[in-house]
Amino acid sequence: MRGIGEGGKEIRGHRGTEASWLSGFLTYMDWLSSCLDVFLRSATHLESQELGIPRAYLALEEIARKGEVKRSEGMEAKDRERLERRWRHLRDRVIPGPVLPFLIEKGILSSEDFQDIHACPSDAKRMDRLLCILTKRGPNAFTALVDALKHDYEWEAQALEEAVPVEKQRDATPVEVTEDMEDLMKRNARLIRDWRKLARRLGLGSAVHGISVRVNLREESAEECLGYLLQEWRGTKGERATFPVLLAALRREHFNDVAGMTWKSKNAWNVLAGVLVGLGITFVCQKLLLFGPGTSSCRNGLLSPDARANAKEEKLVLIGVMTTEAFLRTRVVAAWNTWAQEVPSFASGEVVFFTSGRSDLSGLEGLPVVALPGVDDSYPPQKKSFVMLKYMHDRRLRDFEWFMRLDDDTYVRAEKLAAFLRSVNSSLPHFIGQTGQGNKEEFGRLGLDYDENFCMGGPGIIFSGKTLELVAPHVKDCLGNLLSTHEDVELGRCVLRFANVSCTWAYEVRSLPVPMGTILYHNSSGTEAFTGSLKQKEVHRAITLHPIKNHEYFYHVHKYIHALRIRELEKQLVLLVREMRSLNELDPHPDDAEPSSPFNKSSLGTLMKWRPEEEVEIPAWEFMTKKSLYSWKERNPKRRAEHRLVEGIQDVVREVMEEINASSRERGRLIDFKEILYGYQRVVPWHGLDLILDLLLTYKKYRGKKMTMAVRRHAYLQRPFLPLRLRVVGGKEERERVNVVVPVWGRAESVRRFLGAFVEACGDAPPCRLILVRYRSGEDGAIDDAVREARGRVRGPGEVEVVEGEGEFVRGKALELGASRCCSSRDDLLFFIDVDLTFTGETLENVRSNTLLGKRVYFPIVFSLYDPSLVPLSPPSDPKEDDGPYDRNRGYWRTYGFGVVGIHKGDLTAIGGYDLSIVGWGKEDVDLYEKAWRRKGLDVFRAPDPTLVHVWHPSHCPGDLEASQLRMCRGSAANSLASLPVLHSLLLKDDLLKP
Repeated sequence: MRGIGEGGKEIRGHRGTEASWLSGFLTYMDWLSSCLDVFLRSATHLESQELGIPRAYLALEEIARKGEVKRSEGMEAKDRERLERRWRHLRDRVIPGPVLPFLIEKGILSSEDFQDIHACPSDAKRMDRLLCILTKRGPNAFTALVDALKHDYEWEAQALEEAVPVEKQRDATPVEVTEDMEDLMKRNARLIRDWRKLARRLGLGSAVHGISVRVNLREESAEECLGYLLQEWRGTKGERATFPVLLAALRREHFNDVAGMTWKSKNAWNVLAGVLVGLGITFVCQKLLLFGPGTSSCRNGLLSPDARANAKEEKLVLIGVMTTEAFLRTRVVAAWNTWAQEVPSFASGEVVFFTSGRSDLSGLEGLPVVALPGVDDSYPPQKKSFVMLKYMHDRRLRDFEWFMRLDDDTYVRAEKLAAFLRSVNSSLPHFIGQTGQGNKEEFGRLGLDYDENFCMGGPGIIFSGKTLELVAPHVKDCLGNLLSTHEDVELGRCVLRFANVSCTWAYEVRSLPVPMGTILYHNSSGTEAFTGSLKQKEVHRAITLHPIKNHEYFYHVHKYIHALRIRELEKQLVLLVREMRSLNELDPHPDDAEPSSPFNKSSLGTLMKWRPEEEVEIPAWEFMTKKSLYSWKERNPKRRAEHRLVEGIQDVVREVMEEINASSRERGRLIDFKEILYGYQRVVPWHGLDLILDLLLTYKKYRGKKMTMAVRRHAYLQRPFLPLRLRVVGGKEERERVNVVVPVWGRAESVRRFLGAFVEACGDAPPCRLILVRYRSGEDGAIDDAVREARGRVRGPGEVEVVEGEGEFVRGKALELGASRCCSSRDDLLFFIDVDLTFTGETLENVRSNTLLGKRVYFPIVFSLYDPSLVPLSPPSDPKEDDGPYDRNRGYWRTYGFGVVGIHKGDLTAIGGYDLSIVGWGKEDVDLYEKAWRRKGLDVFRAPDPTLVHVWHPSHCPGDLEASQLRMCRGSAANSLASLPVLHSLLLKDDLLKP
């Protein structure tokens, strides 16, 4: 056949109908000849591991030499088809030794058969011979084989029972290298990555450097290397640059997925006639091949139906997650709803969760959960780990390049995992993970030599398909020879024994910009890991994050990773906008091509975005050091930098360092941030934040001549504001009724003043209601008179209700009592306030506007007046600048007070209400405030409210208060006495400063 194909080259050069259909026939024979070459190599097992993908047929030397085999008899047709479907898998994965005694016992095999099988030189050939014999041993042979496999190869037995034949489909081999084929080759990521191998196979090793330089100088994509290689090949080889040569080179370098590409002929209809003739001949031959009786050769067998199936697109990674029944509805669901959803799109892979065989899987029908038979949830999970690998090997080995073993408390960043795996040659044995040798207590007790290691299981272990193929068949042996109780140690021992590879040492990954322990990151904080701030360089660099013990934090981490991705997209958007605007000088119509951007035109480019017209318009800078901020805007020229400013600058520096180290792997160097020596910052309201930072860095060169040195660099940075984004929210048809709850214990004059303010605020206003929670005192008569007077003055829908409290006065208990008496629905709006405050109708409007059920609570900041007896001593204010009561010498904003609250009854119940165990002065308001801001999904709105004024009154702090309450009470009394200028005047007037 090969001679016919070569001779046909001259005929294919002619034009005409006869030549075209004959060309198609000869082309088909060329394709058939190449297939037989693959059959021959596969049969001799010289390249069966590389060529054993669904596109390659398994056959025998006998088929290639004689062209036919005799028809087998005895086994039923449907069983023969099933056996045909799984022939290759059985041949490669099953050792016939454990199967033979069962078949002899059942009377399927004889002693002569046993000797005949054992005469074959290898297990694969013995299995071939066994399967050949079984096809002639009657209808019970198939069932007996399945039963025999169930003892040691349960998955193969199940797969054999479920196997169904598939229709064969083949593509015609193209005659010449067309542009479509080149495009197809350029779309293959593996071929682009390893194009140098193809160049050497084509005899163009000397041209590799020139092609690389050309692509780099022209700043072209990597796929153009392949295009230039094909051009160079045609120019150098001339007529010898034919498709069969290219096809052979691709196959020799194991690019079988590219070698199987289709082609189109200019004379398609004429060539099709020749192809149909070839198909007819092939159909007759395959009838003989598939149904003819076998010979006595040890290598005899049936064609594998996997080779006749449509070639599936090769996927990158299969992630196997080990879990237990206890976490199926917590961690597994959280992992599936977060990072696992991104694996198919970002990493071209799949995620499967493996649990014990008796786990309850009800309600988990939509999740890819596999219950491993014969496996329990005991710890350590040694059997579960090995059986999971065996399952992936037996079921999915040919579908993926990489396999990953993972714990259920690990988060995976799919896009980073894919980028890492695509940079490593998957055709070689690899065992990748965070290297370990045991802690000090375990050293010498794990059965490891000084130069042996293992991959720590927590943050994940990665196997290449080659490694899994070498190890998985020996799982039973590994489980029978355990030397420790550590699952990851025993897995590493098994891999070293049968694949002859150990976990990646540090020197093996020295080309990476960060160590393997940072890529597969394990946090040693235990249950507190990843529950706090995630703004860490380890989190930003990591592929996996381990451990996340609380399943709710999977969503926390996932949201943060999304935020990082958004930030990266925004940065790319800025770069694209800048690039497009840089082309305006060359564009004849720049206005027509201006992109729609979320950034203002003036927000990109330079620190000098705007030139002031007057001196007062110049935005001044503030100077800062590591701990302090020197500002001209504040009274105190030096103050401690606020936490939000420090955190914001840390975020900026982290982004800068990530940008600097983005190409560190290619350059062989890494730059670490040490500290900010000094800097300048300013906030320009119409642009954003400007920063000038003097950074102390450490330069580390790890490729070539290694060196480490300290360097200083100036960074000029901008964080532009995004444009204003509006969301229109529909207003309420009716204004809510505000239920004002105030606790009272004596203080009749204050009660009378408060009731007067309520009547003025609510008499003609929308609905409101006052709940006065009164505790008995000597002033009850005066309070009752004030209440009757207020009820008589109420002109609108306002109501005044008195609730009697019992026992000792406790503010938190009183407010809870008032809320329970007035409101039963979760939609009711509450406004907790004190009797020594004045308010207006605008106050109630602010409460309505700034509270939202299930979303927002309102903690206004009140203005607190100083002791009125000391206010006249204050320096006179300029009448033109009189601010009324809001003068710094008359009062101050009570930023530490949280007693005034606007909240819905449903939110009060959700956060747990007031702590009734707190008695005495204060602290109950701080506790409620902390509960509110810690509540997930609830926003705390805190702002000054000029309509709320706290009237000064003498403070009494009993000595029996708890220490923290007594300190807070005395501090509040001191702050409310007078302003610093007034106190200074008092000291000077009384000559207290004189010796």
